[in-house]
Amino acid sequence: MFFFRLERTPQGICAGIVVLLSLLYVGATFAAVGRQLAGPVGGMVGFLLAGGVSYVLGAIVYTIVASATGASRR
Repeated sequence: MFFFRLERTPQGICAGIVVLLSLLYVGATFAAVGRQLAGPVGGMVGFLLAGGVSYVLGAIVYTIVASATGASRR
């Protein structure tokens, strides 16, 4: 499935930072939408629901960044 591991190389660290930023961005976006639709509780629920979507998007972003920077090559 979408399991990825970060390598301790400059490229792997760069890819990891991009993944973390994308996870935070997606989570914050879902929280903002939930807050607009259903108040503070909706914001919390939206942030939690974003976890699964964020993981999949993070795996895709990591794969793209890792292949572009050569982090996955041995």
